[in-house]
Amino acid sequence: MLRSFQEEKWSKSTLVLAGHGSLYNPDAALPVYINAEKIRRKKLFKNVYETFWKEEPSFHQTLLSIQSPFIYVVPFFLSHGFFTEKVIPAEMELNGAYSKKGEKIIGYCKAIGENPRVADIIIKTVNQTLNFLDKEGYAPEERDLLLVSHGTRKNAQSKMTAYSQLELIRKSNLFRECHVLFLEEEPRISRWKEYVKSRFVFTVPFFISEGDHSYVDVPRLMGLEVKKGLAFSHNPQYIDGFYLCYTKAVGTLDEIDQVVVEQVAQFDECFGILAEMAC
Repeated sequence: MLRSFQEEKWSKSTLVLAGHGSLYNPDAALPVYINAEKIRRKKLFKNVYETFWKEEPSFHQTLLSIQSPFIYVVPFFLSHGFFTEKVIPAEMELNGAYSKKGEKIIGYCKAIGENPRVADIIIKTVNQTLNFLDKEGYAPEERDLLLVSHGTRKNAQSKMTAYSQLELIRKSNLFRECHVLFLEEEPRISRWKEYVKSRFVFTVPFFISEGDHSYVDVPRLMGLEVKKGLAFSHNPQYIDGFYLCYTKAVGTLDEIDQVVVEQVAQFDECFGILAEMAC
């Protein structure tokens, strides 16, 4: 449980959730808005704002408009890579984890995908699916897990977050095989049958939103139904001798709001509470 004095200090600060967003898909920003609202209701911070790379309000505009002297920025991204290392710091003119802009002190937290709790949330989601399968008369004694992510050759660091979460999931001993597969680099999602050994395969989209990647691209590469909404609600789907269970995108799962708050707490542990830095 968070210490009360820390919450008191947070009440003087503003929290900013920085997401990708999209000009073409309103669902892309939805997890950011939903989790910002959940945190807003906790009344931990003076204000909670959403900001985006591909839609308004922009990263630069949001930071300029905030009047609070203490600002925590949490990247609502799963991977630590191009956006968290380059785009957000450049757009917000941040200088590392701790920045001072005039009277404002800004703490730049780690991306939500770097929090170990994400692995626990994924395991919890799979267990919920297992309970559903049990009620439907299935008994998957052995099961495999595929964590499907974007990947990019532009930033080698980008895929490491998914691998870190996979190692934590592997320690649960819940699965016979655990692998990370990617859209844009090896190992490719289209080769998923080469990596599984169990009849039941749980596929978790390591994406923030239920956008085109998790709703269209990944299901198409795996042979799942691609009609929007169908892939998530028709578990399991029988494909070439395998029972595939497809979960919701990680960024849309329950408890992600707690992950955001924990990223702020982790910043405080490493660098100190922002509101105390001005004392």
